[in-house]
Amino acid sequence: MESLNYYGLKREEIDEVFLSGSNKKILTHASGLVDETKKQFKNNNIRLANLNLDIIKLMIEYVNEGTKK
Repeated sequence: MESLNYYGLKREEIDEVFLSGSNKKILTHASGLVDETKKQFKNNNIRLANLNLDIIKLMIEYVNEGTKK
C-alpha cells in the first residue's frame, strides 16, 4: 500500500493500533475513520485521506478473514 510507505508505516504498527480487539470494536473504529476521511477530502488532504482508506481496507479485510475461519 503506497500510502503506508509514504508515511513510513509498517504493517506491524497498523496491526497493533487498528487490528486489536473484537470485530465490533475494529468495525466501529473503521466507521469513525470513514468520517475522518470525509473531512480530510473536504480539506484537500488527499494523502492523509488515502492513508485512512488503506487502513480501513486492512481493517475490513482482517474482520472478513476472521469470520471465514
